[in-house]
Amino acid sequence: MMISDDELSKILADTLNQTILTFENIQRSDEVNFDESFTNTLIEKYEIYHI
Repeated sequence: MMISDDELSKILADTLNQTILTFENIQRSDEVNFDESFTNTLIEKYEIYHI
C-alpha cells in the first residue's frame, strides 16, 4: 500500500506536533528543563510541515 504525499505530510506534521507538545509538557515540569532553543527549533520545523 502506497502512502500519498499528502498523507505522509499529515503524518509527519501530526508526529512533530505531538513531539512539540511532549517537550513543552516536559519543560513545564520541575524535573527536567530543556533548552528553549530546542523547542523553538521544533516549532519552526512544525510550521514548515504544518498543513
